Amino acid sequence: FIIVFLTNFSIVGTEMRLKRLSTHVLYCENFLPQKMLDDVYMDILQNRTKFDLEQWGDGSNTFDGVSVQFLNHNCGGMGFWIGPVDQQKMERTPVLSLNEYFFHQGIISFATQQKNMVFVDTITRPMSFSVHYIAYNHGGYYNWHKDKIDGTIFTFNLVLNKGNKLKGGDMLFMDDGEMFEIPNQDNIMVAFPSWVDHAITPLESDDGKDVPFLEQRFSIQYQCSLDGQK
Repeated sequence: FIIVFLTNFSIVGTEMRLKRLSTHVLYCENFLPQKMLDDVYMDILQNRTKFDLEQWGDGSNTFDGVSVQFLNHNCGGMGFWIGPVDQQKMERTPVLSLNEYFFHQGIISFATQQKNMVFVDTITRPMSFSVHYIAYNHGGYYNWHKDKIDGTIFTFNLVLNKGNKLKGGDMLFMDDGEMFEIPNQDNIMVAFPSWVDHAITPLESDDGKDVPFLEQRFSIQYQCSLDGQK
C-alpha cells in the first residue's frame, strides 16, 4: 500500500480546522464533507450484521489468548476488523477510501508546523492499516488501553454520532503526564500514536434502552503499521 497525498486540502473537509489537543494528539471537527459522511454511514449500515462482541487482548500485542465478553471491565461495544489482506480482496468502499482523508498533506503540514515530528515521521512512510469498526450503544464504553496490536504504531479515529439520544462517549487521553478530553460529537477525526493511552467514557440513553442502530456512537479506526511489520 502506497500513500498518495491529495493536493488541495479544501476538498477534503467541511471545516478543515485542525487543532492540537496535546503534544501528540491532533483532531479536526466536521472532518468529512457531507456526501462522504453520508456514504460512510451507508457503509456502516450495509455491514451491520458483522458487528460482534469486541475482543480484548492479553497484553502480548497479538490476538492470541483474547477474551471475548460483553460489558466486561475492558470494553462494552460491538465491532469487527478488516485486515490488509482482506482489503485487497474487496471493492473500494467509502470506509476503505478514508485513507485519502487521513493521510493528507494538510494534516502533515499542520503537524510539521506544530513540531509534532513523531506524527510526521510516522505517517510519511509507506504503511498498511487494519480497519476497526466499533459501535457503542447504551452502556457502551472502552476502558483505558493502547492500540499496540500486531505492530500498530499510529491510529486515525473517525467518530460518528447522529442525534442526541446518547449521553457520554467522550474521548479521554493521557499524554505527557496530563489528562485531556474531547467531548463526543459527530464527524470528528482524532489522530495519535498507538502508545498514547486513551478511553471512551460510558454512554447512556435517557430511558436506559438501546437507541436505533445508526444513532449509536461509532468509531472507524485505521490502525496503521509500517509496511513489512504486520
